[in-house]
Amino acid sequence: MEEFVGDLWHRMVTWKAETDYPDARVELARLTPQLAPFFRAMGGSPGKVLEASQPRAFNTRRRFVQRIAGTHRRFSVSWQDERSVRLPPSLAVFPEPDLNEALYFWLTALAAKQPYIQHWFIDNQRACSELLKEKAGLAKSYNRLVSAVIDQRVPLTELTGVERVREVAVRQALRTPGSVQHLPRASGDLLPIPLWLYPSPLRVISVDSDDQLDDFESSSAAAAHIDSSRKEAKRVDDSKETDGLLVFQLESLFSWTEQVELDRCQDEDQEDNLASA
Repeated sequence: MEEFVGDLWHRMVTWKAETDYPDARVELARLTPQLAPFFRAMGGSPGKVLEASQPRAFNTRRRFVQRIAGTHRRFSVSWQDERSVRLPPSLAVFPEPDLNEALYFWLTALAAKQPYIQHWFIDNQRACSELLKEKAGLAKSYNRLVSAVIDQRVPLTELTGVERVREVAVRQALRTPGSVQHLPRASGDLLPIPLWLYPSPLRVISVDSDDQLDDFESSSAAAAHIDSSRKEAKRVDDSKETDGLLVFQLESLFSWTEQVELDRCQDEDQEDNLASA
């Protein structure tokens, strides 16, 4: 009985903490046949493939019920490297399926426009601004997406101090890309922006326009998982610097093996047998 009540409580709390719209969910696998040629048509590298991204950790502000449920600690964001473009495996950000689908196409177009990120906050604004100028037909869809994203972010009335200032800057950058040159610092990670691309988990990029070498959402990058299908990569700092690569001439390997003390009685017996035969 206790197990049943506990399971019921967990499901209820998780449901209350949920911010996605399962009924409007759109799967990446279903859209990939359309997104791949669209990516190339928008100028993306023909050698890149579209793959699903894995959730990465963000230390964001969470509601009380979300902390109880243990949710909203990991988010699937979009990023790319030299090999692939990573998009969320599914999107249920908006209550309308067509908006979730439009978000996939927007992210794909943005990835084609912005193959590299040097400064997350500045580069995303620049890429959005240039993309909207070059592809005016995307403006209507982008404006719908921006309005929907802002409606779902933490209300400004619930924020104070530098957190509020930072959120105001983000909203201004979304509404008018390129108009904000500095992202104010505040405690915790910024709530992920589904309309923007993020750096590769192995890269360290700043969100502050004053310094491009600072840690970019350090708690996020440190806990990121790279890929569900490929081996997970991890940075390791070898402070001892004692383990190096042994470099030798390959041809000397065969002479070394003859000097190794091994029991070769079987080999010698075979030679004796052959000689006697």
